[in-house]
Amino acid sequence: MKIMIVRHGKVNMKWPKMCSSEDFDKACAEYDRSDLESINIIPLDEPADRIYVSRLLRSANTARILFPNKEYYEVLEIGEVPLKSFMDTKKRLRCYFFTTKGGMKCHIKLVIAEKPSVAQSIAKVIGADKREDRYLEARRRNQNDK
Repeated sequence: MKIMIVRHGKVNMKWPKMCSSEDFDKACAEYDRSDLESINIIPLDEPADRIYVSRLLRSANTARILFPNKEYYEVLEIGEVPLKSFMDTKKRLRCYFFTTKGGMKCHIKLVIAEKPSVAQSIAKVIGADKREDRYLEARRRNQNDK
């Protein structure tokens, strides 16, 4: 079985250079509604039994470009971490301050292995020891780490 994980293509939006936390949250909402940049992408000539996408429209649009004439399936469990301001301030700061600091809140390690025992061994090393329904998850370090 071949597994492909595709996020999405580049989004056609110009971020503001300076913004307050409220401005940044508005820009994030605009980003989520924006279309993909129009670029020349060669469709993938890869066999795919099933193609899964997130709920975001740009994820489905990317799948249509990469795999034309193939069916794709929207999966609620494939979600993107919503980007939003990590603090409230009326002070206008450089936008990259919000994107960099806000992006640090979510670092995901995905382990895919042929055998469950191998995946469990790797998960143990990276600290994912909390058993969930068909997967392992790392425990939060403290209450503020959300």
